[in-house]
Amino acid sequence: MTISRRERCPSCGSLAVIKWGRRNGHQRYKCQDCIRTFTFRRKDVSSKNRFVWFRWWV
Repeated sequence: MTISRRERCPSCGSLAVIKWGRRNGHQRYKCQDCIRTFTFRRKDVSSKNRFVWFRWWV
């Protein structure tokens, strides 16, 4: 048995979230309770990108 990670809505905290297409290479989600769409950003990837851009800038 595998354990799947359920995404929560960042606005209302509901677990009633469904996939809602892709945009700019990121998976979009839609909350069925508050009708908001959103994407999740991986913080570990963005922090690594920060150093790459800093090296490029210097």
